[in-house]
Amino acid sequence: MKDLRIDEASRVNLSLRLLWAILAGVAVGGFALAANCYQMADIKNAIASLERKLESFNSRLDDHERRLIRIEAKTGIAKHDTR
Repeated sequence: MKDLRIDEASRVNLSLRLLWAILAGVAVGGFALAANCYQMADIKNAIASLERKLESFNSRLDDHERRLIRIEAKTGIAKHDTR
């Protein structure tokens, strides 16, 4: 069998169809990656929005709880557990 030697001057011949297939694959992969990044950014924004709404809701709930405690303390209707 013939010994093949590969160096800097070696050439590789690819068919034109294979080159087009590689180019199409790279292009489709690039578009898929861009779409994925765009969708991930959209999901991150939605999650951040939900977290802000939840924090706002929690702070409002804490404010209402404090008001109820003050009202109960002023009116004397606070129920104490005597255990």
